Amino acid sequence: MVESKVLTIIKKRLRQYAGTPVNQEKLAKIREDIYKGTRKYKSAPFATVKKWVKEARADMASSKNKKTSARKPSKSVKAASRVSKSKAKSKISKKIVVLESRESVPKSIEPMETPKISQSVKRSLAEIKSEIALSNPTPSSPSGSMEISARRTPMVLDKVYLQSMSFEMASMRQALDRIGRQLDKLERELSAHREGGD
Repeated sequence: MVESKVLTIIKKRLRQYAGTPVNQEKLAKIREDIYKGTRKYKSAPFATVKKWVKEARADMASSKNKKTSARKPSKSVKAASRVSKSKAKSKISKKIVVLESRESVPKSIEPMETPKISQSVKRSLAEIKSEIALSNPTPSSPSGSMEISARRTPMVLDKVYLQSMSFEMASMRQALDRIGRQLDKLERELSAHREGGD
């Protein structure tokens, strides 16, 4: 966050530069003004000064918005707000009635929704139960129950992931090729030394 003194100095200079873009020379003047006013930031980088200018502009815009919103609304706006207030009151009264009707019924009496099971799921469960009943109990499960492994969901691979994997594989191939060339070179040098030494 910028010091308030720095912001006021920048705002003052921006009012002088109103309508013109802030270039390097103007940034230098703003930096000089900040140094004269605060005895700090003599050699502040221009990137920092630009950031301060942006904050000052944003502060100026927000204060301008506050001033415009503080003005009295026109007659048409007042009439529209009356209509919207009456609609809001009617919506609120409807919500209150609905809430009161909900509160009058205790939660224990409210009917719960029972989950509906499709016929195909029921048939599948019946088949599995019949298979389990027909199968012999195994030594690992003496009670006769059988574990059913859940079907694994397929991996979902998006294009970005696949592309990054292909780039990684290509870089690995290049590294292996480079290592192979270096090994070939070393083998040639080694064989040359052996032949030269014999």
